[in-house]
Amino acid sequence: MSPTSRHHVLRPLVIAVAAFVAVGCGGSDDGSDVGGGSGPASLTHLDGTLTQQGETYVLTPKEGGEPKEFTLGPEVPAAQAAAIVSSGEPARVTYREGETVAASIGPAPKAGEGVEAYEGLVVSVDDAAIVISGDDGERTFDISGADAGAFDSAHLEEHQQAGEAIRVYFRSDAPDAGISYEDA
Repeated sequence: MSPTSRHHVLRPLVIAVAAFVAVGCGGSDDGSDVGGGSGPASLTHLDGTLTQQGETYVLTPKEGGEPKEFTLGPEVPAAQAAAIVSSGEPARVTYREGETVAASIGPAPKAGEGVEAYEGLVVSVDDAAIVISGDDGERTFDISGADAGAFDSAHLEEHQQAGEAIRVYFRSDAPDAGISYEDA
């Protein structure tokens, strides 16, 4: 293929990618950053019992309160959601505040079977680590490994600013590596 032919093939592709990025990525409809800070685009989560009613999933919060209906976002595999419904195990639904589209659905964190929890206030958090001040003093948990997707730094920063406690789960054999968290 000549350089001129490549230019004619690549130019429309570059334009299409740029348009996709400008329109379909990098923020919510209101222009705020997805997952960054507070506001309508911030991610939050809810733990409870998940059931399915047609195309809708209903989460009944474990702490009580009104059930919340969700539809699956494009990044949530329907088979994964169905498996959690079938298991009857507690589920965690992550979604953007003010919306009813699930960004992720997975098992809710729980202690037991080699998993422990540490509860306290968030001292600091970034994409690599979280520092919690609890009954045994400050503890730092690495959150940059395979389980990093279980930690929403923006949501955790909101807990830090509000002085709200959280519970970090970790494996007994790796006490410095966080695997998930929940509001305490």
